[in-house]
Amino acid sequence: MLMDKSETFAKVWEQVLIENPDLDNTIETPVSYYGNLSARDTKEQNNKQLLKKHIREYTLFLVIDNTEMSKSLLAVVLDMARLRGYRVNIVNAENQLETTKIFSIKRLPVLLMVHNETGRIFILTYSLISADKIEERMLRVCVNHS
Repeated sequence: MLMDKSETFAKVWEQVLIENPDLDNTIETPVSYYGNLSARDTKEQNNKQLLKKHIREYTLFLVIDNTEMSKSLLAVVLDMARLRGYRVNIVNAENQLETTKIFSIKRLPVLLMVHNETGRIFILTYSLISADKIEERMLRVCVNHS
């Protein structure tokens, strides 16, 4: 009995969606594998465009020392900057102690994002993370503070 009702509902709902496609929420939140891939690709492209639009308002500073963690983060950041065209200033804390005082740096390595006009500083990471995660954080800063 219950199965009959659910089957009837599914058939009626399918007909409703055919006649009223605006009611289909899978347009915005796809449930199929390919729909999810397409939605994710669209979101990534939109995020890249948004980041590209706002990134000119900021400068990245990577403050490092001579540890392996710093060297690894340096490699990730330089590769990301080269691929995306970001401006990155590399600061060796051991040679430029004054800069570390300006930024009030407590731990190394640290990747900072500084607004060019206001001078507001945003800490993106104190540790080794992927370029994708760095860009997610950069996008969050751009969206919330531009």
